[in-house]
Amino acid sequence: MRTHFLTALAVFFGLFILCPELVSAEDSSKPNTAAWKLSGRSETSVEWKESDDPDTTLDEGTSFRQELSVGLSRNHMGKRMGVNLRGRATNDKQVDDRDARLLYMNGYYHSQKASAELGDVAASFNPMVLSTALMGTKVGVKDGTSSKGWEAKAIGGIVKSSWYDIYGPDDTDSVDRYVAGVQALGNFGTGKRLSFAASTLNDKKNHDLSDADQALAADPAEAITSGILWDWRFNRYFSTRGETAFTRSDANDAHTKENAGAVKIKLLTKPLPKSLRLNLNYERIDPDFNPVVATANNDTERYEADTTWMPDRKVKVRLTLKESKDNLDNTLGGTRTTDDGVLFFTWRPDWLKRGELGLRNQYKTTDGRGTDQRIAISEINANVRPKTGWKYGLGYIFTDINDDTANAEDQMLHTLRTTIGWKKSLLANRMFRSSFRIDSNFIDRDSGDQTSLGGKLDVGFDAGDLWSVDATAQTRQAWRDEADDNEYHAYEMRGNYHPGGDRSKAFRLTAARREYDSDNGNATTEHVAKLSYLFSF
Repeated sequence: MRTHFLTALAVFFGLFILCPELVSAEDSSKPNTAAWKLSGRSETSVEWKESDDPDTTLDEGTSFRQELSVGLSRNHMGKRMGVNLRGRATNDKQVDDRDARLLYMNGYYHSQKASAELGDVAASFNPMVLSTALMGTKVGVKDGTSSKGWEAKAIGGIVKSSWYDIYGPDDTDSVDRYVAGVQALGNFGTGKRLSFAASTLNDKKNHDLSDADQALAADPAEAITSGILWDWRFNRYFSTRGETAFTRSDANDAHTKENAGAVKIKLLTKPLPKSLRLNLNYERIDPDFNPVVATANNDTERYEADTTWMPDRKVKVRLTLKESKDNLDNTLGGTRTTDDGVLFFTWRPDWLKRGELGLRNQYKTTDGRGTDQRIAISEINANVRPKTGWKYGLGYIFTDINDDTANAEDQMLHTLRTTIGWKKSLLANRMFRSSFRIDSNFIDRDSGDQTSLGGKLDVGFDAGDLWSVDATAQTRQAWRDEADDNEYHAYEMRGNYHPGGDRSKAFRLTAARREYDSDNGNATTEHVAKLSYLFSF
């Protein structure tokens, strides 16, 4: 099956290269002055890694890596066409188990009325209908403008993690997944958009595995999904957005079809356009909703109200209320319900230049199917972030957890955070920057208290377009009453040098050291050094 797919892709790629020239030849009245342009980026690096942990997962020693991106493009008679390729070669098995790999291949053609792509393509027509990346083709036609007109798109191909899984002899995927989708979109005026999308998915058993009598890790699936997406503004006070989808899917060898639907509706209102905004969201996704090539958390019903009030530019108040539940078909051993409310208050006084004061209070409850938890969070913070000069921030968070779930316990958490930094232009094209952050945390619980303290220091200097240097030091230590103490330290230095002040070329040196306690309790030290040369053309 994949042989036929590769043959068809090669034929389409040939037509893709020829068709733009044939189309352009039809109109010789426009000047043809644009030539093909070659551009790209190369990164060559050598890296050395060392660890004194006998159970380390680092690929120790010296490794090499070469990454290359190449693009061939042309602007011709108002049309854009070209090919982009990206590949990598390395002997670092942590990065890739193959010495060389084609990472990306895409050919494209775009005009005012039509577009086509081949190779690595992606689409998100309706998040609950089709949202995927694949190897194949994507085409589109359109007419009109973004405010009034129409557009149609189609995509099709095979879903694989890399090109080697298509042409290589040892593909380990259980199935070959073929996907196709279409979208028709209409713009009926400013803020008035409506679209229909449909997708189909069909899995074929991977014969590389079945011929070797290896068991498939996943059963083949089939799915057909369609839906409508809208974004419609009635007036300055009221608009609505939403998605609906219906799917008929089969995710097992028994070929039992499951019909299910999903809907998401958002109402956006501005009762007082300059100060008050109220948004209402409703979402329901059936337990059997499984479009496979889209994103949706099935077996969920959720309500949300989001209110924002700004009496003036200095004050902002926001209240968010959410409620959700599962077990919509009553097949689980109970229904789990979650209620969540958050109140934000932000004040930007005139005397605090480029600064703000904030308060946050949150209360969340979760009940059902063995869970009984209450969480209350209170936070106060202050931040000042000027473009240059001193910047600083301070925040305190108190969290109270009452958990009556089996094998759980109540906890109280106190967190204090502070940040201070300085950024200043010392001379022409000379910039110094620094920041220092401290986090402290105390956990009060019956099984044993825990206190932790951590900090991070960042400093850097830019010497215009010629060179720059940065250094980072990070440390964290935890003291536990009923367990071993734990600590972590990390240091890193980075330098960049641009020969002749040419930003398209760079030598980059990175050196890092980490000290930590591994999972098996060993005191571990790791060193990493990397030298890279990058250039663009």
